[in-house]
Amino acid sequence: MVTKNRPATKADLVADAAALSAAITDHLVNDWIDVGLLDAPTRAGAGRGKGSKPALFSVNQRRLFAELIRRRAETHKIAQLARIPMHWWVCQEDGFIPTRQARKAFQTWGQDIRKVSLKNADVAARAWVKQVAADHAPDKEVNELTTLMAQVANQGRLDDMGELEGLLDIVIDPEGSGKRLGSPGLYAEAKQYVTSMVRSQVALNHVLDGTLADHMLLTARKHQRQSIAEYLTRQNLFSALSPSYRPAEFKIPLDNQEIFEQICPSLLLIIGALYYPDKDTDVRG
Repeated sequence: MVTKNRPATKADLVADAAALSAAITDHLVNDWIDVGLLDAPTRAGAGRGKGSKPALFSVNQRRLFAELIRRRAETHKIAQLARIPMHWWVCQEDGFIPTRQARKAFQTWGQDIRKVSLKNADVAARAWVKQVAADHAPDKEVNELTTLMAQVANQGRLDDMGELEGLLDIVIDPEGSGKRLGSPGLYAEAKQYVTSMVRSQVALNHVLDGTLADHMLLTARKHQRQSIAEYLTRQNLFSALSPSYRPAEFKIPLDNQEIFEQICPSLLLIIGALYYPDKDTDVRG
């Protein structure tokens, strides 16, 4: 049985994994530290002239390690496992997972979603444009919109948002009649999709190149916690939640799969909104 109520050495983690029927090496533990699945252990001196004691992982990191081992049975993909420390960083109390570790894990996850081949990006762009384009949308603009959206997905950048929005206007409503095509609200939803896509790509660039400031990341977490609280309240899962709760003290249930799946994508959207806030909304908090 895995003991999780005291700090652990690297050897303890290897033994914990063995107790869960998983073969883990010291080298793999080091790799997990490098990519943010685990935080680095803390080394303390043994006393004057006595060298140092073995480095110790905190109790929280030991518990996280056990969760990683269990989830590893479902996937060996590092980027997928990186969602776990991010999930805990958002849903557990402040300090449970250090922000320095969350940064690494976020980068690890982001590096994977950025790996979109131009071919796959083009297929996805064509499918989306086909869904929203008007019947008589001009081929030239349809092709230009498809190419631009594929480049955004593949390269993670958009140099001219005005160009994209202009193409979207022509493709959705080529006659300029202001008609809403397809289901009610499609035009607005398409516009919102563009805004969300741009915001996410801007945020992802900052995550990957290390230029995302800590205060931006922490502010995004604050907004995400508030959003999750509202979601849970609507589902009557947290009806006793006080309107004046403090996010730092708010523990979000860890067994909600939908919340888990959306942790990283939602963070990207919020971070992007911090860079490009709506005209009528200030999310800087």
